[in-house]
Amino acid sequence: MPDTVTLQSLSRVQDGQGGLTEQWSNSYLAIPARLSELTAAEVMAASQEGVRADYMMTVPWDQNITPTMRVHHKGIVYEVVSVNTAQSINTARRCLIRRV
Repeated sequence: MPDTVTLQSLSRVQDGQGGLTEQWSNSYLAIPARLSELTAAEVMAASQEGVRADYMMTVPWDQNITPTMRVHHKGIVYEVVSVNTAQSINTARRCLIRRV
């Protein structure tokens, strides 16, 4: 795959005043990936399923990724909105993402 991305997870950390604050932290670095802009037909199909997405991201089939994660790619942040796990042949994992 031509690009690499960083996957981030949201965690809660002490804020020093007795409370918690949310913070994004790197979970996986330099993950091989391919990002491609969705076609108009793909955007419509995703919106019919209640998903608003701008891009398709492909990562290795065994990469751990969930819809609660964020993606950093070339200085741009995306959020994962859906992960396709229903494939009969696992060669890659495809995710719908949108720019934050």
